[in-house]
Amino acid sequence: EVYVNNCNILKADGNIDMEFEQSRWQLEKPDHEILNDESIIEVLFLSPLRLKYRGKYGEDFKFEDLLNAINRRLAFICYLYGNYNEEIYNTCVYDFEEIERRLKWLDLNYYSSRQKTAIKLGGVIGSIRVKGRFDKSVLSLLKAAELFHVGKNPSFGLGKVKMKIIEVE
Repeated sequence: EVYVNNCNILKADGNIDMEFEQSRWQLEKPDHEILNDESIIEVLFLSPLRLKYRGKYGEDFKFEDLLNAINRRLAFICYLYGNYNEEIYNTCVYDFEEIERRLKWLDLNYYSSRQKTAIKLGGVIGSIRVKGRFDKSVLSLLKAAELFHVGKNPSFGLGKVKMKIIEVE
């Protein structure tokens, strides 16, 4: 099965149905216009996120490390398929504090036909909430992560994230 926007695009004859709505993304240039004085962003990790922090995989990474991982993924994708402007990617404006972390490690089993053995591919699932001041480019990075996934092994479906902006009263 091959899914795009939660719809299986693999036809019974083995061909791919190309009649689906394509998703597009473009980085918002930092304009230093802050969304609100205080916004809460929740990032949901829907499939295991394998993010290396200080040389090993784990759940003790910071939100800023997540943004840096998204930057690296976008730099790679844009280098291969688009235009990459390092200045734009490194000038996001944010000032935040992490207010809630609900992460747990989940191991998935994967059979490697090359190694002829079962391998555990684990990562964190759950959510992180941060409160602070963000410009549009940070939201744009998180939207990109929703489309392209983040972390190691995104082609296996790992690193699927969803962002929510929670209104502060």
